[in-house]
Amino acid sequence: MKIFHTGGAGYIGSHILTELLSRGWDACVFDNFSSSSPKALDRVATLTNRQFQRVEGDIRDKDAVKAALREFQPDAVIHLAGRKPARWFEPA
Repeated sequence: MKIFHTGGAGYIGSHILTELLSRGWDACVFDNFSSSSPKALDRVATLTNRQFQRVEGDIRDKDAVKAALREFQPDAVIHLAGRKPARWFEPA
């Protein structure tokens, strides 16, 4: 199974990526690292002893997403990319 995984370098995304790779699946991580780090992907590769594709890009860039999807040809997509707000709520 080939999984295209947006936001794969984030906390939840990196844990899901670890599980995908441990099942023997292929993965392509698409992330802009705005609230994560490529080091998280390095740790996943070390933990799983598996390599995977990495594409640095922004989910809002339709051409970059289309190009990555065309190249990787996934069976499924896990979409976790998102921007977290600076503040979760306004104080009362």
